[in-house]
Amino acid sequence: MIKRVARWEEQLSDRGMAGVLVGLLVCFLACAALGLVFPRLALSAVGGILIGVSILFPQSSLLLLIMITPIQGIWGISRQEMPFILALLIISINIKNYNSWRDALKVKSIFDKKSILIKIMFMFLFVYSFYFLIGGLFYNKILSLNNFKELVFLFCVCGFAMIVSSYCAGPRREAFYRSAMCAVALSLVFTILVDVLAVYFSETALALRLIPSWQGVRLAGVHANPNATAKFLIAGQAFLLAAVWAAFVWDGSGPLRCSVRIKIALLLMTALGAVAIGATLSKASLLGMTGAPLLAALWLWGRSRRRAVFSAGSAVVVLGLALGYGAVLAGGLEKTVIQRGMHKPSPPELPKAAEKKSETPDLAARLASQFRLSQSVEMTVAPPVAGQAQRKREIPVDRSEMYRNFDGPIEYKTRECESVTCTGQRDRLWRAGLEIWKENWLLGIGPGGWSEAYSAALQFPFDTPHNAVIEMGGGFGLPGLGIYALFVWCLLGQIRAAFLTSYADFTTAVYVRGAVLFAGAILITELVDPAKFFAMSPHTIWLWGLLAGLPPAGEEGA
Repeated sequence: MIKRVARWEEQLSDRGMAGVLVGLLVCFLACAALGLVFPRLALSAVGGILIGVSILFPQSSLLLLIMITPIQGIWGISRQEMPFILALLIISINIKNYNSWRDALKVKSIFDKKSILIKIMFMFLFVYSFYFLIGGLFYNKILSLNNFKELVFLFCVCGFAMIVSSYCAGPRREAFYRSAMCAVALSLVFTILVDVLAVYFSETALALRLIPSWQGVRLAGVHANPNATAKFLIAGQAFLLAAVWAAFVWDGSGPLRCSVRIKIALLLMTALGAVAIGATLSKASLLGMTGAPLLAALWLWGRSRRRAVFSAGSAVVVLGLALGYGAVLAGGLEKTVIQRGMHKPSPPELPKAAEKKSETPDLAARLASQFRLSQSVEMTVAPPVAGQAQRKREIPVDRSEMYRNFDGPIEYKTRECESVTCTGQRDRLWRAGLEIWKENWLLGIGPGGWSEAYSAALQFPFDTPHNAVIEMGGGFGLPGLGIYALFVWCLLGQIRAAFLTSYADFTTAVYVRGAVLFAGAILITELVDPAKFFAMSPHTIWLWGLLAGLPPAGEEGA
């Protein structure tokens, strides 16, 4: 029966697979709604559906994982329960497709044509496992349960990538490309719809219990974090840009064939995607989504200046639309929304840096204020008072793990600074991170060692230096830095090959260039944000899942 159902799945058309994905999303949301009344029953139902899909529908389970990854909490399924749900699905997928692991562990697999990026992931897993197993010898401590969870997660993501790679090596590669992009689109459309309700129709959103409370006009979707949501939106924007390029100017002697209505729709959706990213007010995501097309333009300049100018122009337009929405916010949209009674904002948990007073601030100054450039709050843990018992702090469940690494109150101090690098204390994190790396340059401080190191250096347990190079080099020493450098070199080669190769098929052109554009944009964000490619993050699933489907570098599209 299982084989019969799998054969039926293989024969599904694109519309049929899209219908399956919509049905799975509806089932997931129905279980989340059920969780408002019967939370345990809802979790059991979700678990049963995920295991059943992974057993009966091998390809649909991969697409389901992509589709629900950005959903980090909805109705009766909380932000704390979603990691368990994703772990259940990705572990089920790995168990169902154990043959991929069996083949990967063979010696001859080292010399096959599978993605070099997956081989680099294997190298990192080997180093991480080595550090985890004998970490006590290096760091005089036993690595924590969180380190074990991260290691298992990365192993499962690696297995997921191998399974996707095997699917895309077969004759149904283009069908998988279309289905994967459909899963990304459904996920992001749902995210944007929740955003629109949460921000502009907050009374309806609160009545539907979509959000626990209003957090401002920064769009956060169902992820509870605008910066994280923006990085998911980058994927959709990357595919849209790749589709626009293929439709208007890109391959062979001219653009690939598509109707005028499709071209207009692509332009409108690309503009909407740029506005959505701008609505998150995520500075790193804007940097990545602008820098990746400009990077492609540099490579294309020697091959085709027309395509290079088109790529660079696309980056400028996307940035302009995103900043345009920021200008609308800076013009007073947030105050207007509040004054109309559409929102009742709760008191902020963290103090905001004092804004520079100006009688007539220009648009640039208002934009800088809206994006919180050169604004920072120095955070430290208050030392215990002699003779007084330290009272354990009550941490809201939606706060990150970093705030659970200590007891006692947090002291805040507004920092006045001119440099953009001080935004979000990044200058302090980078300066202290470089010193920590310098002192542990050979073997690093070990996985998960940043909290302890920053507690000693900055009196606050920051869990990341907000720079992937420092994070990999300082955390894993020379081995980690070498693996990350090799990964960046190979990924840049994949990006270059994707833009210099001509594809006769529209689907392949859009998927390949969209996937590498997404990866390139996230790589740029890692200069100012935590690492994503080698970390326990939902974005890691999308990054490796989409990159694993790439054909060998330089291969022509069919």
